[in-house]
Amino acid sequence: MKLVTFKMDKTNIRRVDGIVNQFSFESRTEFIRQAIRELVEEYETKLAVRKLAKIKGFAKGKNISKKEWETTREKAFKEIEASIK
Repeated sequence: MKLVTFKMDKTNIRRVDGIVNQFSFESRTEFIRQAIRELVEEYETKLAVRKLAKIKGFAKGKNISKKEWETTREKAFKEIEASIK
């Protein structure tokens, strides 16, 4: 792991400490790691949805077969999966 340093105001430190204590996190660091993991996953999901919407928009109004749609969808899912690993 690499060290990342940042500053937080006292109000947010108190809020984090309250959550750490109430939910039995081992430390502030563990809470912050978990929060970052969850936020990154949320944004990765949003990016995946945007990619799918773009593909759907590309196909919208075009006369494509179900097989072409499925092939394109599978390709998109593979690209998205590769990008989040």
